Amino acid sequence: MEKLGTREAAFVLRVGVGTTQSAKDKAVPTTSGASDKLVVVLKPGNAGGAKGLTRMRWDARERTPGLGTGARFKTQLASLTLRAERGRKYRFTALMHLITEDSLKACFWDLARNKAPGIDRVTMTEYEADLEENIRGLLARLKARTYRPQPVKRVYIPKPNGKQRPLGIPAVEDKVVQMACKKILEAIFEVDFLDTSYGFRPNRGCHDALDDLSRTVMCQPVNFIVDCDIERFFDTVSHKTLLRCF
Repeated sequence: MEKLGTREAAFVLRVGVGTTQSAKDKAVPTTSGASDKLVVVLKPGNAGGAKGLTRMRWDARERTPGLGTGARFKTQLASLTLRAERGRKYRFTALMHLITEDSLKACFWDLARNKAPGIDRVTMTEYEADLEENIRGLLARLKARTYRPQPVKRVYIPKPNGKQRPLGIPAVEDKVVQMACKKILEAIFEVDFLDTSYGFRPNRGCHDALDDLSRTVMCQPVNFIVDCDIERFFDTVSHKTLLRCF
């Protein structure tokens, strides 16, 4: 990977900045007893000049114990996004160097702490107790290509209609690897998604989609709204057709 140039480095330092205050606004002192200025939270999308993960906000809210972990990994992800934005036909063929002890530890701290353990019954707390050695061993197996994911624990969640929804629970170690792959793939492919796409994307969720729908209904002439769901989509979609899209 090429080193970031001056412009790219300056751009990365501005990661997460959507709408900034002017220097004049920042310099205005708040008088005693006066109310603070009204703050309007903006959620810029891809079309508004905030495209890709380079505009994502990486701050201390993501994790507390591992604060400061993965700083280089974040910069490398931002570099991937810059490349993806500049050349849509660019092909990334060498990405294994992004998987390091530091990046794997950063991915560990990004995992939810209250999830059920996998088939090996190892909890997040137990894995964290010897985190350095566990991550070091995991990286060694990844580099040697001897890493093999464990079987996924299958559980069933009851649905309102009486049926059951199958849920797979990976082991903690496999979750770390999955998180690393997820972050790398997001850095590359996030720039290709439409601004109106909200499902399973970073810094987006159901409430953002509802806000967008509300603005559209209130501000534009809308005659009808279609709510549809493809039954068992992930179970029936053609994987060969999906792979041909890349």
